[in-house]
Amino acid sequence: MIKLAHFSDSHLGYEAYPVLSPLGNNQRGEDVLRSFVNVISDIEAYDPDLVIHAGDVGEKPKIDVRYMLSAQRQFERLTHRRDGSRRPVIIIAGNHDLPRS
Repeated sequence: MIKLAHFSDSHLGYEAYPVLSPLGNNQRGEDVLRSFVNVISDIEAYDPDLVIHAGDVGEKPKIDVRYMLSAQRQFERLTHRRDGSRRPVIIIAGNHDLPRS
């Protein structure tokens, strides 16, 4: 039996409100990123055989580089299993990830 983790609609880069964090970043963007990291930690603890992110990693096709780098680091975390083997991680583009053209 295969253990699967599936999640979607992370919407990194969502910055709807103008409030700034103590670091000077958009607070809502930081909150969304923190939630994403928490989900990754929960998936790591579950230790599935396969992870699928089914669309909308980002809020829009071009997000701030700090969000792109954070997503890359977090997805990389998921590829490493406790036993030293590699876990497949499938990322499917969603409508927010692709340019309208």
